[in-house]
Amino acid sequence: MAAVLLTLTVILSLAGSEWIDSLYYRERSILSFPAAPRSAWRLPLLIVGFGGASLWMSCTTFSLAVLTGKLCLAYFLFLILCTDWEQQLIFDRMQLAFALLTFLFIPCPEWHPLNHFLAALLGGGGFLLLALVTGGGVGGGDIKFMAVLGLWLGTAGLFDVVLKGFILSGLVAIIMLLGGQWRRNDRLAYSPYFSVAAIYHLL
Repeated sequence: MAAVLLTLTVILSLAGSEWIDSLYYRERSILSFPAAPRSAWRLPLLIVGFGGASLWMSCTTFSLAVLTGKLCLAYFLFLILCTDWEQQLIFDRMQLAFALLTFLFIPCPEWHPLNHFLAALLGGGGFLLLALVTGGGVGGGDIKFMAVLGLWLGTAGLFDVVLKGFILSGLVAIIMLLGGQWRRNDRLAYSPYFSVAAIYHLL
């Protein structure tokens, strides 16, 4: 099982990295740092991070359907981490692909469609309201990201991730503020922290 997961990890990591590069090439005009689109740590992060998470989840999850869903979501989260850290972007194409992937799990007894669709509405709607209240402090990518997370996690899982994500982002903001690396009027990218919180939730 471990050998299969490690092989799958390498294949998916290479494919995911190539997918990200193709998105950068196709949508170069919206990149935040077009001169340096790719970081050296992307592939190691995908292989080590996704591979380690996969091995851990395979040892702690005993339902094949649940494990498959967790692996799909973890893969999505690691790809999002890469694009957000490299370019401060979450691509709509990537989010749409993983949103549509959730429909494969509708027949699974562990997946409750109404609950997950409600979570998508709450996640996307809640962050849309937050964007309006903060005057753009939350980006459109974050709004869509929370809707997709809601589809995957359901209401209870989404609430747990949002709580942990806000705590983590708040701690980082305080540390950066004290260190003089961030000002209160600066925009803080939330999705990396919610990605980390969601990965922790899966584990």
